[in-house]
This record gives sequence, structure tokens and C-alpha cells, in this order.
Amino acid sequence: MTAFADAFHFSRARSAPYLDATGAAALAPPDTPRFDHQISGQPRGLLVQGLMERVAPDVITLSAAQIALIGTGRFTILHEYERPNGEIVAHGGYATQPAAVVAALLSAEGWHRRLIVVPTYLANKGGYVLFRGRRWALRRAVAANPTHVVAAGGGAILVDG
Repeated sequence: MTAFADAFHFSRARSAPYLDATGAAALAPPDTPRFDHQISGQPRGLLVQGLMERVAPDVITLSAAQIALIGTGRFTILHEYERPNGEIVAHGGYATQPAAVVAALLSAEGWHRRLIVVPTYLANKGGYVLFRGRRWALRRAVAANPTHVVAAGGGAILVDG
């Protein structure tokens, strides 16, 4: 497994609060990702905030080495995260430019729990794919270009081509 710092570039101009692995309040220094927890110490995921307020937003991009490693081709991307309103979303989709899709997914505010890039198109089982025994609902793209992808219903992007 690749270390977070090797796979991603993370930036934020200011310190920001989070709960550490013991559930205690902590302050992450600038340019440090926050792997947030619940008060019980249960992991919550990679916390991304500030994009809506435009105040010291968390910015996450794939490293150049990871982009080169992934390349292009046929991929299934699976993403699970918790939105700021507490809703947990887990979905999947197909991509031929996975780096752009991963960057777009990681720009969503909330707690990112899982992001899996599978180097093939997993079989569509009727609106979902199976990966390691788990069902992932597929999202259907309406329009795509290099800087903007809109999913059916105006939801988060997932399919890029």
C-alpha cells in the first residue's frame, strides 16, 4: 500500500482542528492532512473542509508519480465518504482518465473513508458493481469535459468518458 504522502499532495494555508485517534481535540499544522475521528476514537476519514467558505481550503491532488503510475485506460473508481450533513455516500463508476476523477472526488467537502481505483471495468450487475463482496451503486454521467463533469441529477462526478 502506498503512503498518503507518496500518493497525494495536500495543502492548506492555516492550522485546522480535528479529533485525533483518542477522540481528543487537536490542531493540524498548515499543509497537514486531517484524519478525523469521532469522540469515541472511531476513525471517520480524511477531513476536507473550507472549499465552500473559501477560507483556508483543504486542497488534495494526486502526486505526479501517482498520476504516472495510474496512467490512462479502463478503470472502476469506488468512493465512500460522509457529507457534512452526516449522509454516507458510497458509489462507483467507470473512468478512462482516473486522475481527473480522483481529484474531483477528493474536492468534495466531508470525510473521505475509501477511495479505490481498480485497473479494469468491473462488471455492471444492473446498476451496481461488486468489489470484495460489497455492492457499489454506479453513477451515470450526463456530460463531461476535462474541467467539469456533471452526473445525472446534478450529483457528484464519477464517470468521465
